[in-house]
Amino acid sequence: MTEVNWYKEKVRLVVDKAIQHSIEAIAFRVEERTKVNISEAPGAGGQGLIDTGFMLNSVYVVLPDGGTYDQTDGSGLYINNAGHEVERNKAPERPLPKNAGALIAVGADYAIYQEMQHFFLFKALEDTAAEIGGLVEKF
Repeated sequence: MTEVNWYKEKVRLVVDKAIQHSIEAIAFRVEERTKVNISEAPGAGGQGLIDTGFMLNSVYVVLPDGGTYDQTDGSGLYINNAGHEVERNKAPERPLPKNAGALIAVGADYAIYQEMQHFFLFKALEDTAAEIGGLVEKF
């Protein structure tokens, strides 16, 4: 009798790696769309939701092996559109939830209030899900 070796574990590793790579590509697409939505949101005289640029530059991705949090702007004083110094604070990095392949977050501590009014992150998730043909499960 001939035995067939399917190399189950090797195949699984290759498939798992491909899935994680796809999840990461999707996460970076959501990050990109979130930044576009922030910059194109109605209001602020054609500048979207940008007053200092802090919120826009605080969008980041968390992955199992790292992320982009350290590449975002830090807390401090920034010059707003009116030319005044304003304080901006960045929230601590969000941890990657158990069994999650990626997380997209906005570090500006006031971002949740803007999100509730303009849905820049939620819309980015919806648009990306539609773009990839429904491969992202909606919760």
